[in-house]
Amino acid sequence: SLSDRIVLLEGGTIDSEGAPETLYQTPPTLFASTFLAGGQTLKLENTSKEFLPRRWSLDQGARKFEAQVESRIFLGNEYEYRAQCKALQGEIRFYSEQKLKEGQNVSLYYSE
Repeated sequence: SLSDRIVLLEGGTIDSEGAPETLYQTPPTLFASTFLAGGQTLKLENTSKEFLPRRWSLDQGARKFEAQVESRIFLGNEYEYRAQCKALQGEIRFYSEQKLKEGQNVSLYYSE
């Protein structure tokens, strides 16, 4: 990062401010989550919840969800995936160094 402090503006007013790493890893608002970390709002047990793509893992985490890989993009040192998850009623975006196949069923773990 180029700064030790970031201020995010939404509609001309301050939405969030703090250290870049803190804002990225634990965004304090929905706007910060979407703008900085690519957060996704998905349905979970009849409520909307924000999920951050970098908190998904193929091998460990607090919550487990079954999904099916829809697409894969090679980014050099990792892949960006999009997968459908019935339990979350939507598409999950996640990253992994593992090469998965389109149509492959996977267990994804989410860490808060």
